[in-house]
Amino acid sequence: GSSAYSSDWAAMLRRIMGEFKKRFDIQQEIPEKPDVLRADFANWLHIAAAKGRVILILEALNQLEDREGALDLVWLPPIIPPNIRLILSTLPGKPLDDLLKRGWPNLNVKPLDHKERKNIIVKYLAQYTKELNPVHIKQIGQSEQTANPLYLKALLEELRLFGRYEQLDERINFYLKAKTIPDLYEKILTRYEDDYEKDRKGLVRDVMCCFWATRKGLAESELLDILGKDDSPLPNAHWSPLYLAAEQSLVIRSGLINFSHDYLRQAVRNIYLKTEDNEQTVHLSVADYFSNLEISKRKIDELPWQLSQAKSWERLKDLLIQPLFFTSAWVINEFDLKAYWTQLEDHNYNKVSAYQFVLEHPEQADKSFVWKIATLLRDTGNLNEAILLREYLAKQYRQAEDKQNLAHNLGNLAIILQELGRTEEAFNTHKEEIGLCLELNDSKGFLTASNNQALILQTQGKVEESRQLLREIIDLKKKAGEVASLAPSLSNLAYCLYYIGDYDESIEILKEIEHISRTDGNKEGLSISLENQAINLQSLKKYAAAMKLHKEVEQICREIGNKRGLAVSLGNQALILREMGKFDEAIKLHKEEEQISRQIKNRRILLSSLGHQGLIHKEQGNLDTALRLFKEKEHLSEVIGYRRGQAIALEYEASILSLRDSPNAALKLYRQTGDIFKEIGDQNGIAHSLANQGELLAEKMGKPHEALPLLKEAYRISKENNFNYLISQLEPILETIQSKLD
Repeated sequence: GSSAYSSDWAAMLRRIMGEFKKRFDIQQEIPEKPDVLRADFANWLHIAAAKGRVILILEALNQLEDREGALDLVWLPPIIPPNIRLILSTLPGKPLDDLLKRGWPNLNVKPLDHKERKNIIVKYLAQYTKELNPVHIKQIGQSEQTANPLYLKALLEELRLFGRYEQLDERINFYLKAKTIPDLYEKILTRYEDDYEKDRKGLVRDVMCCFWATRKGLAESELLDILGKDDSPLPNAHWSPLYLAAEQSLVIRSGLINFSHDYLRQAVRNIYLKTEDNEQTVHLSVADYFSNLEISKRKIDELPWQLSQAKSWERLKDLLIQPLFFTSAWVINEFDLKAYWTQLEDHNYNKVSAYQFVLEHPEQADKSFVWKIATLLRDTGNLNEAILLREYLAKQYRQAEDKQNLAHNLGNLAIILQELGRTEEAFNTHKEEIGLCLELNDSKGFLTASNNQALILQTQGKVEESRQLLREIIDLKKKAGEVASLAPSLSNLAYCLYYIGDYDESIEILKEIEHISRTDGNKEGLSISLENQAINLQSLKKYAAAMKLHKEVEQICREIGNKRGLAVSLGNQALILREMGKFDEAIKLHKEEEQISRQIKNRRILLSSLGHQGLIHKEQGNLDTALRLFKEKEHLSEVIGYRRGQAIALEYEASILSLRDSPNAALKLYRQTGDIFKEIGDQNGIAHSLANQGELLAEKMGKPHEALPLLKEAYRISKENNFNYLISQLEPILETIQSKLD
């Protein structure tokens, strides 16, 4: 409650992490995306704990805005590092329910005893040179409900303002009939109506409903304008007496007036807003006021929120497609905009259709607006539409010779191309970006783009090239003293070594990352290092050692609430169990992996889980179940535009058709996979597709003459790209077919 924005869980975490960054010289950047912010906050607690002792106090968790799971405390890690002292307070409700489930030590603030109540009554009224006689003090002090300090304070505040001594008994009895704090506030609101509505009927209802409806509170001038008539604000003579009477139950944060606690809010709703229609009417009245204002932070904070609370979806959509409003709102809080679009899409509104005017005629819009729409579309999975806008912007920046924006835009474009599996285009786009970064002396941009290129080379199977590039990047980072940013590049290099079978060297590099992470207290970096070490050990058939590391990773991920990392760890453990022939245990872990990936909406992990489950069922002879899983993987890959995943799923489906003696149908799918791999420039995939086609033609269809050229082409591609695993498979097949033909 310290400011109008402290009820935003994401803003709160960023502020805390900002303090950690300054105090402990943390080099990492504070993430912007909410899901990454949640995961990183847990990790930052461990980093801070490794550097010093921290006492973190979060007061009144119940006042957080109820969105994105804030009140369910999804942002708060389940395990707190030993060097962190975390002190929380909350009223009963969702936050307390979650904290009690965690089993953390808790302290209930006890009700006031009779002696404490008497002291408060005397001392509180004495501040205003007021007093009650002993009979009244005893009556109030012995009433059960006054054991609550807030109830007692609200009651005493009313009594000190009451000016008719001869009616004091009646007034005390009137208030003490209220058994709860909301009941008491209902009586107080009734008293306000009696005292302050002589010149303006409905004043109390209208004022309180405005405060109830607001997101962050209202400035006094805003309130008076909303309640005014004929373009004139409500006279201060009507408002001021009511404000002075209610002042103890209100709070001013950053110039905005609001209720100081939820009990008054509850009372207002009970008296004045008994139906959903009434609530929506009040939200719309506040929305109408803000809709007539010029663009400002206040309008951006309140207007879309009011429309969403009023369920005025058409008006909300119309607001979000206004270029000036969208651009201004994006700068202030892009996450709110994404959240509003999530609500709209839950009510059958489509953002691609809504922004069709930008997609069809981007030249008619400001480039800043186009850029932000491209980012929104990319971040929400509309990759093909995002590409159209990124390509348009690239053309515009080239014409304007705006090299800085062009480089930044190309980086974004390349990432989208890579996500769609168009790796060759992505690589060349990064190449152009790198050239611009060198011209602009942008070392950070250069290293980021180069690292992305190395990742693309890995997906294309060009491991040696990726390895060489990563070593150059690591050397540059070490020379520049950028030790904090070494881990991702080292991790990618370790993967390269793993890919070519140099497991021991890969483990050595991962141990370097492990050392850096343990020193910094970076639990997330540590879990990634250990996970990759386990994968290398698994390749060396050292299952017990690999499983031990996986279990440590699982524990870390559960500690810091890293659900993505947990899903990956469970999936990798399942792979070991599968290799050990423990299929039922493997399926159980894959199912948990699938459940988590659906929960966090991580489609890539979900695709992996579906594929591996399908392979286990295939190995067990459950071909119908396997085919269903592969088809779901294929469909989901197609929906998100992940062409490589689609091709792999089709390859699995073809293998089942081959087992079912449907070679023609299988051959058709294998050819389809080859077309997709050619489209995205995946040489490894092309070679595998040709090998599968050749093997099918030779062994199942009795056509060695047709098989031989396909197998030779697969072998040629494998030799050119050092696909050693595939080469070792192809050589005996080629030798057998050639001998038959000879």
